[in-house]
Amino acid sequence: MSSDPAVGIVGDGPCGLMTALLLARAGVRCVVFEKKPGISTHPKAMGVSRRTSEIYRQLGLIDRITEGSLSRGDRSLAIWSRTLVGEELGRVPYTEEFSELTPCTGLHCPQTWTEKVLFDAVTAESDAEVRFNCEVLNIAPGDESVRLTVSEEQVFDVPWVVAADGASSGIRHQLEVETDGPGDMGPFSMSCFGRTTELAWKGVVPFFIPRSRTIIWSFSSQSMGLISG
Repeated sequence: MSSDPAVGIVGDGPCGLMTALLLARAGVRCVVFEKKPGISTHPKAMGVSRRTSEIYRQLGLIDRITEGSLSRGDRSLAIWSRTLVGEELGRVPYTEEFSELTPCTGLHCPQTWTEKVLFDAVTAESDAEVRFNCEVLNIAPGDESVRLTVSEEQVFDVPWVVAADGASSGIRHQLEVETDGPGDMGPFSMSCFGRTTELAWKGVVPFFIPRSRTIIWSFSSQSMGLISG
């Protein structure tokens, strides 16, 4: 990047990377600050809505996103059960795969792959930069700009800041921005399952389970949610 950025983006998840890509393609210089040493190594979120697929299509990324997506097959969006193989209490079906209103479908794509595709696209843009191991320690809004203090006491003055650092946003807390709703709903644990041909290349050790599902909610006091391929 040849000159100072106009926008500082905190967090390099799908929202932060997508923001950087859209800004860069519009000719707006931006930099993404991420405290981790790289993009995600855990699948995390899996669902891609039709509308999001449309945006990927507009950006020329839909083929790459689809390449890393898992087949829907006979999966349900969620299954409520006592255990992985125990009593089934109910299912949440997917929406219809196709619609006459759009050429795109919803996808089942691990966040690891989504972030890789977005990261590769962002780093190909001359007006965008991603800085890893750069935790934003302090934010100080001014009259004309916002001062960001990051790791190793580096200081950046930018006209605009985008807080894309998640639901527990440190930026939001520093600015004392309140949220509505129940807040923290407790700890969740996620486990990934799938066939070897689908998940081995993503570094996930596969297990065989008799049901094909996306999300299994268990009713254990020690574990809230389980995600499977």
